[in-house]
Amino acid sequence: MNQMIEIIRDVVIVLQCITLVYSVILLSVNLGKSAAKPNKTQNNRLDALEAWQKTVDARLNAGNEHFDRVDKGSTVMQNSLLAIMDALISGDNKDELQRRRNDMYEYLTETKGLIK
Repeated sequence: MNQMIEIIRDVVIVLQCITLVYSVILLSVNLGKSAAKPNKTQNNRLDALEAWQKTVDARLNAGNEHFDRVDKGSTVMQNSLLAIMDALISGDNKDELQRRRNDMYEYLTETKGLIK
């Protein structure tokens, strides 16, 4: 009878060990799945941020081009004003005035066809 009780106890211990190993394996599988979910969420957020960054970069580049055109226009206008002032001061600066006038026409026709 004692032997029978010991065999039953040994079988119960083996079954408990099998259940424990199964529980550990199941827990690790579930932990792996739950750890992978935040990666998908983070990847989606990073993709959205990268798309937004590309849009911002494109707008900044367009802004830089715009300011380059504004700077060029400002330079043309300032040179023209200097030529006008020189002509008013000296009275004989016709060639310089003609050159600056041509620069202004060239600038205005190349930027969006302001003068036709």
